[in-house]
Amino acid sequence: MPKVILFITFIGIFAQQSIGQAKTLDVQIKGVDKTLLANVKAYLTLEKEKKHPHLSSKRLGYLFKKSEAEIKQALQPFGYYHSQIDGQLTIEKWKVIFTIQKGAPTRLAKVEVKITGEGAKQTQIQQFIQKFPLKKGQVLNHSAYANAKKRLLSLAKKYGYFAAKLSRHDLHVSLKQQQAEVFITLDSGQRYRFAPIDFKTDKFSPEFLRRFLPFEAGEFYSDALLNKLRKNLSDSEYFQEVNLYVYPDDKTQLLHTEANLVLHKRQKYQFLLGYGTDSQTRAGLDGKVRYLNRHGHYLNTELRFKQYLNQRELTIEYAIPKGQDTDNLLFLRWHYDIFDREPFDFGFGGNGELTQNTDSAFSLHKRHRRYIGDIKLIEELAVHYYVSSYDILSNLSPFMQELVTEITPEYLPVLKANYRLLIPEVAWTFFKENNRIYPTRGKKLRFGLRGTKSGFISNLSFWQAELQGKLIRPFGKKSRLITRSQLVYTHAKRIGDVGALVLPLKFYQLTGGDNSVRGYKFEGLEGESGWGDQHLFTASAEYEYQFKDKWSVAAFYDVGNVFASYTDMQLKHTVGVGLHWLSPIGMVRFDLGFPLNDNAQVFRLHLNIGPDF
Repeated sequence: MPKVILFITFIGIFAQQSIGQAKTLDVQIKGVDKTLLANVKAYLTLEKEKKHPHLSSKRLGYLFKKSEAEIKQALQPFGYYHSQIDGQLTIEKWKVIFTIQKGAPTRLAKVEVKITGEGAKQTQIQQFIQKFPLKKGQVLNHSAYANAKKRLLSLAKKYGYFAAKLSRHDLHVSLKQQQAEVFITLDSGQRYRFAPIDFKTDKFSPEFLRRFLPFEAGEFYSDALLNKLRKNLSDSEYFQEVNLYVYPDDKTQLLHTEANLVLHKRQKYQFLLGYGTDSQTRAGLDGKVRYLNRHGHYLNTELRFKQYLNQRELTIEYAIPKGQDTDNLLFLRWHYDIFDREPFDFGFGGNGELTQNTDSAFSLHKRHRRYIGDIKLIEELAVHYYVSSYDILSNLSPFMQELVTEITPEYLPVLKANYRLLIPEVAWTFFKENNRIYPTRGKKLRFGLRGTKSGFISNLSFWQAELQGKLIRPFGKKSRLITRSQLVYTHAKRIGDVGALVLPLKFYQLTGGDNSVRGYKFEGLEGESGWGDQHLFTASAEYEYQFKDKWSVAAFYDVGNVFASYTDMQLKHTVGVGLHWLSPIGMVRFDLGFPLNDNAQVFRLHLNIGPDF
């Protein structure tokens, strides 16, 4: 045992002495840029072994002699076949210096790319050939040559030419003339078509699953169509995981696709809590049954509370997928809404108590695609049975109640409302953006029309048209310009000298707040009545500059108001600045709005969270 301990001690002392005496070779390489330098280091054995603990003077001399050939070999893939290397080795200082003269590069004298087979007529392949990354006169780069061949093959497979191969791919280099020639021929073969999709689930009927298909069996294959299928399935909320496996059949030129689908949990619950300058404290509880049957029917329930106006809402929605596209849905919806409003009395006086407004609506709602030429719109058709009630009359003194009832009974529908309305509605929406979280280019246009006629079911008449638009465009490399506008026109009965609207509060127009006229509180622009008015106009222009990753500053101008006539608009103007942060869920905006019309209000801070569209 003592001999073993002595031996281990000896080995430990020897190892410590060896480590202490080990040297690190200083290797310096001059005359090349970062890209070439990295490749030279990758080829150079001296660079790899410069920290080796057993690197000896003898091996150093041997590796130094190899270095010139290694460096030349490292430069050749970048077109430098006539380089000169000056190497200096100082063994005493354990130092090596290489000075490289690259010499004149070898350039491409000819690039010939041909396509045979059906792919010769494929537009995307021809466009790639016209912009082929290898051009006559370029410095030869072996990596670029390999990548160009790889991209050409990948493009052919992307559009369904799964049997495509390079029947010729030659690179001829003339060292004497310092020129190179490239000859590439792609034999595309036949283009494959989609076979019927094999959905690996028995939870849903085949008819329902076909609505997610952006193509029919027998159509030519493309990656874009397969990715669209994957997106349709993933976005549907039915499936937690979507795995698509493709199997080309060389005999039939069909592509068999197997869709392995992992279902989401059937029930989903979500608790919401937040704060905004408009809504103040807000909370919500959402419940969803993602699938009720083999036809994909689902049920949504939403419960909401907002501190502003003490608003409480309950929505129950039953959705029925229809037709063969994901935008085609039929909804049955019931909505119940209670909120408080400050009193207005049209000059009759009152006790100042809040008035509780109660709304309920049962709706049948249909959404589907509508094409105008190549333009895709989302068309929405709905019919609502709407009930609304509030009571201002009880806030008046007994004398004023009697006065209104006997002398000015025309005010009763406004002071004590009990509306029963059957309201048809139609809307068209055009929407396009390049990024959901932070679009630098996007546009949205929506036009809606709703109304009712007094008669069999409805006890008043009105109609209302609304036009909304938003446009986002890049403005330089780090900037974007955001413009938006909204117009609402309402045709409704007005009564009395003050022109009170005979209309449920839901259809009164109000504006002001985070997404309309900043500088004013949410729905703070209420018109002369204090509860809103007949028409609305707002517009905004905003310049945003991204000064740091995910952070930007903004300057904006907002204008708008509500009013009784478009010929007599009293518009409010505001300017402001903002600090915006791009969070994972969208922009978080801190905006300061400065009203230009009201001296009493200096500014207002707005906090808004969410995507641009």
